[in-house]
Amino acid sequence: MRTNECTKSCTNSDAGHTDLSPPTLVPPTLVPPTVPPTTAVPVPVGTPLPSTPGSTCPDLDVSIAFTGGSNLKGQFGKYSLGYQAMLEILRDWTQTLSLTGEDHTVGISSIVRGGVLRMAFVQFARTDSYWICSNSGQGCDARVSGCNQPIPSNTCTNGRLSGKLDELIADFDWHKDNYMSSVTYLASALEDVVYIFKESPPHRQKLLIIMTSSALNPAEPQMSTEIPATRAKLDALNVVSFGIVIREGASHTQTDIDAESMLTPFTDGFANVPLDGLMELLQGFCDASTSLGLFIRGMHTSSAPAGSPPTLVPPTLVPPTLVPPTVPPTTAVPVPVGTPLPSTPGSTCPD
Repeated sequence: MRTNECTKSCTNSDAGHTDLSPPTLVPPTLVPPTVPPTTAVPVPVGTPLPSTPGSTCPDLDVSIAFTGGSNLKGQFGKYSLGYQAMLEILRDWTQTLSLTGEDHTVGISSIVRGGVLRMAFVQFARTDSYWICSNSGQGCDARVSGCNQPIPSNTCTNGRLSGKLDELIADFDWHKDNYMSSVTYLASALEDVVYIFKESPPHRQKLLIIMTSSALNPAEPQMSTEIPATRAKLDALNVVSFGIVIREGASHTQTDIDAESMLTPFTDGFANVPLDGLMELLQGFCDASTSLGLFIRGMHTSSAPAGSPPTLVPPTLVPPTLVPPTVPPTTAVPVPVGTPLPSTPGSTCPD
């Protein structure tokens, strides 16, 4: 007789008989855990993005010496006017940067901090000459007689460091209308860059970008004497330099190869890109996952003694920390021994 085998898990009726009706089975309700939604926060254009490793700039003063070489006068790659296209790319990029908001008169008194920039621009090409946007019309090398140039429609940078976007845009407008279109001489423009960085305070790092589309003129007498001497002055100011050669297309030509070989000795870092790739290069300005961004993040001048070249220290890239969403814990409810399990059909015994 097997009746006793069931006594530990069966229930006897108080009336002395057994209820054989099957129980009603109710499946448990599964409630998914609540995961907090992700909120997208809009980021204004030009705001540093700290969520990307190396995406923020140091406090930085940047002088861009760009070519007014004649090979940009007409068709250059896919652009009908290479010089104008180069300026438009620089202009569009500048409008995305985080600037100090200080105008060109602040100079060495700049106090704004927080990964923001000031910019200065100088055009080079002609022998013994550089051009800057001057509010007085005296925007070229004093060694050139009769240095009279058009006065800009709006207040520009006066060839000095500025963190005010309106002044920088006025510079681009002026240079667009005043194009040297000549052979590529650099020495005079570099000397002007020295004066530019003398108005950069110690807490701001200093970067010179030299941008050319053709080789420096080998006949330039300053190539062996004046340019190295000027570079020594820039080193004394802890200025780091980066060279950019702009070529016409994806393929290299002898023109950009010669430009690279002649510019490399005067720069600490280098890139050779087609003109339609210039914006992509510049957009990585403070992103250490790019070549230019890695170079800038590696700039370290604070401990360099006066007169010594800056030391370039590669940054340490720290991967982002992934935090899983918070899931409410599941609470286990104890079940007494012998309790019927409704999820299993036929789990109750008769008496």
